[in-house]
Amino acid sequence: MKIIWTIIRWVLGVIFCLASIGGFASNETGPAFFILILGLLLLPPVTKLLFGTKKISNNSDDFQGQSNQNREQQGFKSQLRSLPYPDRIDAIVWHINAIEKSLDNGNLNQVNLSYAKLIESIKQQNVNDSGKSDSYLKSVISEYEEFRSVYNLPYPEQFLPSSKPKEKSKTANRKNIVNLTSKSEGNTTTFTIDLNEEELLKRLKNGEIGRGNSNRQKSIDNITGFYGSKQYSDNKEYCVVYCDGHSINDKWKNGKLALIKKRKLLFEKSIQRPNDCYVSNNGFVICCDWLNAEELAGRFIIFDINGEIVFSKKTTANLGACGISNDSKIAIFETNNSDTEDGDKIFIIDIEERKILNKFERPTSFNSAVIDTATKRIELIDHKKFIFEIDFEGNQTNTPEYEEQIMEKGTVYDKLWLYSTKTDHLKFNDEKYLDILELALTDKNASYSYGKDRIYRMIGEYYEAQGKVKQTIENWEKAIELNPKVGVKRKLNALKKKE
Repeated sequence: MKIIWTIIRWVLGVIFCLASIGGFASNETGPAFFILILGLLLLPPVTKLLFGTKKISNNSDDFQGQSNQNREQQGFKSQLRSLPYPDRIDAIVWHINAIEKSLDNGNLNQVNLSYAKLIESIKQQNVNDSGKSDSYLKSVISEYEEFRSVYNLPYPEQFLPSSKPKEKSKTANRKNIVNLTSKSEGNTTTFTIDLNEEELLKRLKNGEIGRGNSNRQKSIDNITGFYGSKQYSDNKEYCVVYCDGHSINDKWKNGKLALIKKRKLLFEKSIQRPNDCYVSNNGFVICCDWLNAEELAGRFIIFDINGEIVFSKKTTANLGACGISNDSKIAIFETNNSDTEDGDKIFIIDIEERKILNKFERPTSFNSAVIDTATKRIELIDHKKFIFEIDFEGNQTNTPEYEEQIMEKGTVYDKLWLYSTKTDHLKFNDEKYLDILELALTDKNASYSYGKDRIYRMIGEYYEAQGKVKQTIENWEKAIELNPKVGVKRKLNALKKKE
């Protein structure tokens, strides 16, 4: 009976509402308005909204008790409060070691990522310790902010909170598929429905309707089954994904490396500590395996498109940056300082011949490399975007252009470093050198790196070469005042005797 009465109310309510449209159209506003109100009141949803809404209790304890009771009746009871929060001490130590090692290697991107991971681990441990690590957390965050400010690095994207915008309505700013119009004459109202066939066909073609979710693509992380850093080939055909290995409860867990082509997994590898991985335009992958070792060591690996190792070299020095040519003919990698013959070198690999083409002293550190196999030139690009070009023998091929980059865009420290590579004859006959030395006295980075005592000594040496004794003595006296062991005391005393 209740269902029948509800149906009657719906029918009468709709009839009354439609009838009111005719009344408004014929300017019989009063009766039309009355009929509209009567029709709305007959509609069950309106009646329920006005008269049937139950008052919600403001007593949160009552609500919580009812919720728990309902869950227990349904056979579910949360046990989250009784679960121990995971200890993150091992992870914290691990990330600190990773930061220190990456700083030594000059791998700023890895330092940036490790800092973010460290902060997340400390936050979790702080919950475990009931907030006892607050001050430590603040110190680490402050240090991290300073690091990112010095090197102008963004916060790692994967640790930012989700900011995915809400999807716009599918009908927003689009034509309607169906247009409904009405026309009233007296007490009669005529409705017309027009189908926009052009818009319907357009949306069918674009897959916006009629296909459900079958055309949704999986994310890279879903394809590989793990989350990691991603590098795409220049032609965007391939993507190499990799994550570092780490220790869990004193047990080592290898990292992973995977190659994707057009959202298809080509291969996956288990590697101790894959870092700085890149892929060429035809699917060859290079990887710097930092190795889980106490001594200075690394392993440079090259995989073909099928995951077969075409080259591998273990070094007695930590690995730095690396690069591969787009045509997969040449790869390079650098090593950092060590007392062995592998230390502070650049290796050039002939991939086709699967051998080391050359090995020489590293002329400069770099973050990335662009290899031109046709001209046999390699651009070594540092974190400030300065380009140091060399040939396959290690000889610099863009000296004037490189110096121009530094003089135009470099800091005072960069310019002072550039002059330190020049001969005394060139430096002491260049007035710009004196200008830079004087700027270095007030520049925070330059004065900290070189020391003001040493800068005053260099200014004195410049004036000494010019034969200006008075200025030489003045600057050397300032240098000795700051540091008696700066190394000019004898020369200063000899100059004073000649005055």
